[in-house]
Amino acid sequence: MKRLVCLYSLIVLLLAPVAGWAQSREQWGRMTPEEKAQVERNYQRWQNLPPNEKDRLRKEWDYWQNLPPDRRQQLRQNFQQFRNLPPQEAEQWREKYRDRGLSPEEKRTLRDRLRGGTKDGRFRSKDDRH
Repeated sequence: MKRLVCLYSLIVLLLAPVAGWAQSREQWGRMTPEEKAQVERNYQRWQNLPPNEKDRLRKEWDYWQNLPPDRRQQLRQNFQQFRNLPPQEAEQWREKYRDRGLSPEEKRTLRDRLRGGTKDGRFRSKDDRH
């Protein structure tokens, strides 16, 4: 019986990568040429990263994967809202973030801006946001 369990475990370990590979091939087959090109560019970028940068990105990925689904969804929404800011305003926020990080007041201002609120806490209609 013990031998059977060991044999079964070995088979599962050997077949698990094959199942992942088959799923990846299926996904690859459904991709558009543009999506495939993007994946290939990203792969090349990954290959050229220094080891410490790869480690940092792996840690970020692990952090993201361990977030609760509702938190990930909220972060996706925030990111999408940020992408919808006028380009000049988005760049100003990026520069502030890169230069020194945001102060608590700047974080509140950005959060309110992304939520569509005004400085006094009132919310604007969608028509007034653009």
